[in-house]
Amino acid sequence: MDREEKLACLRLIRTPNIGPMTFSLLLQRYGSAIEALRAVPELAKRGGRSLKPAGRALAEAELQANEDAGASLPDPADWRQARLAPGKPEEIDRCRSAILEGLGPEGTDIDEVIRWCGMPASTVLAAILELEIAGRLTRHHGNRICLVVIR
Repeated sequence: MDREEKLACLRLIRTPNIGPMTFSLLLQRYGSAIEALRAVPELAKRGGRSLKPAGRALAEAELQANEDAGASLPDPADWRQARLAPGKPEEIDRCRSAILEGLGPEGTDIDEVIRWCGMPASTVLAAILELEIAGRLTRHHGNRICLVVIR
């Protein structure tokens, strides 16, 4: 993995609303951290908010500290090999709307959301990813999600 990809990985994982699961899904969907990082602002916008990825200077300092300590980042090649085919943007839009209408503040199993959306799992997961990045929903243990209640 080259230095730019390492920096993009660090920036992506340090971006608000992106945890390990979302990070992995973004790498699967976009094939590289560089491409995923480019997509984050638009994904957040589709979910109804703006989001700025973590800064480059922070990632450079962290990468340098890792290198100075003799540590290395794992190569996310395993994630790149299993790309998601999320469907057309209008399908993801319909799915996102259905999720916002049907999901509540109680945890709901993602498999159940896939069933009541009536769309391919990859399309539902793409919509969930966008909503998660936008801070509109959150993941819970047991493969459950719920809306974030804003008061």
